[in-house]
Amino acid sequence: VPDPTATPNAAKVSKIVDVPPAQLLDGFAAVNESARRLMSGDAQIGTLYLIDAQARTATAVLQDPLLKGTSRDAAIKFRDGFLYFTNTAKGLYGKVSIDGTTGRPKGNPSIIDHLSFDRFGNQFISEPLRGLSS
Repeated sequence: VPDPTATPNAAKVSKIVDVPPAQLLDGFAAVNESARRLMSGDAQIGTLYLIDAQARTATAVLQDPLLKGTSRDAAIKFRDGFLYFTNTAKGLYGKVSIDGTTGRPKGNPSIIDHLSFDRFGNQFISEPLRGLSS
């Protein structure tokens, strides 16, 4: 008789690496999928960690007050050479340029401050030279 609680074709989950200085990792963003590099943030201490799943290492690559908030209030996404982040404790959206090969920041984070809402509550963020996003 098959086990009714078994999940066929379930994903295998395994620990990659410990991140000792981190207090609470909040979200992950793939910055180089072929090299198996991820970025994760810890809003409690305002730090971004580069996690190399292949080498099984985790390195703090950026600590900044813009990243510091409270736990579980941050989101990060990587797109077109930038890691975008939210910090709801400070009410901001931000970004930092990331080297897509190494996964390391190429500068300091900045606030995206050109924000507007339409009559339905959709958010629109504009950046000089990069256009309009929703």
